[in-house]
Amino acid sequence: MSEQETKREKDELSQELAEWRVPPAPGALDARVFASYRSGEWRHVPWWRAAFTTSVRMPLPVAVALVLLCIVSTVAALRQSRGVVPAPAAVHSPAQVRETVRETPAVSADLRGFEFEREIKVRIIRQGERR
Repeated sequence: MSEQETKREKDELSQELAEWRVPPAPGALDARVFASYRSGEWRHVPWWRAAFTTSVRMPLPVAVALVLLCIVSTVAALRQSRGVVPAPAAVHSPAQVRETVRETPAVSADLRGFEFEREIKVRIIRQGERR
């Protein structure tokens, strides 16, 4: 296609668009739109849909600061939870076992100060036997 043909087609299209008129809207359209607006149907969106489709705009530096704050607080919380727990004292009765388990928040791999019991009593309880 040459430049002259392209220019002629553009001119024809511009002339057609200048002459074209939008057809009038149906008379009942206004009534239906106003009735729909007054009924408030457009306002009733389920909360879960609004929660998943809502957006919050914020500047990029604020978003980066929030992400860094989350990372730093997570690292700090993990470091605090790794504290060394002293080895529990010798346990001789079921009540002491329950108390020791209740007091010991975590198990530590540090064995400094660990001593073996001098006497170990082992009792095997078979299924159905009384304790």
